[in-house]
Amino acid sequence: MRSFLVIAILLGIVGCSSSAKRPEHYREDKEFHPKVAKAAYINLHPKVCFDEGHNNLAVEFGFYDSVLELLESDGFEVIRLNKRFTKDVLKGCKIVYSSTVAGHPDNVDDADESAFDVEEIESITKWVREGGNFLMMSDHGSMAKASSKLLKQFNIHGSIESVQHPKGVVAAFADNGIFTLQAKELSETSPIVLGRNFSERLKKIHYFRGQALKGPANSDYFLKVPTDAKVGTRPPGKFRALGIATKQGRGRVVVIGDGSVFAAKIDERNDEKTGLNRADNDNVQMAINVFRWLSGALY
Repeated sequence: MRSFLVIAILLGIVGCSSSAKRPEHYREDKEFHPKVAKAAYINLHPKVCFDEGHNNLAVEFGFYDSVLELLESDGFEVIRLNKRFTKDVLKGCKIVYSSTVAGHPDNVDDADESAFDVEEIESITKWVREGGNFLMMSDHGSMAKASSKLLKQFNIHGSIESVQHPKGVVAAFADNGIFTLQAKELSETSPIVLGRNFSERLKKIHYFRGQALKGPANSDYFLKVPTDAKVGTRPPGKFRALGIATKQGRGRVVVIGDGSVFAAKIDERNDEKTGLNRADNDNVQMAINVFRWLSGALY
């Protein structure tokens, strides 16, 4: 299966597919087909609406197909949406999954446009507060700007600038820009980290230079910015999270600042697996735990 972090699910009247070029040096991992050992949902099948209608970078290249296959193996029903957010579109979704949105179809680096118009922002905000559940994987730069107006409705703010490896940019690229999050960077109290039992507990997560985040007072910072990392060229300051979970009214919201965490890619320069498909991390289990928490199967 295929997949590339950063995920998007948004709905409405007029669809707007991405025309972005395939990210340089990367291809989908067609051989990666993750599955859960025992599905959380046998009789009921909560609907995950996967957004493909907001210039979602890399969605059309199959980088996220693997995580969608994983969700289906856990008993979720996955549908792909190439629509704007409206009340009628959202009402059939248990979870809306949106990743790496862009305000411009070519993902221009200096584009400041929101990927969502005013009516869409109002629709998704109201839907969440009335019991809907939303996952946004935002990434940095123009993609962070494209999701910022929507996320501010939930009092979640992003750094826009990318999280920098403590060893420096050169060293980061030598290691594909990967942060290894363990122990102190993983919350000791988060249900997303703990899972339902010890076998589901997250011990090691790979993060790929997305943006850092700040959430409301009740936020669960389940992924934390390493103390020696920088945001842009500065210390993290108020942006202390890489992954946030928060309850909003009767609904739940998860924001992850990096789109590659749930993506399954292969770096063509060295044939290295990058993202969900790496064998040396718990990113697959994190995807399972995130969606179970959003659906209410994990408290």
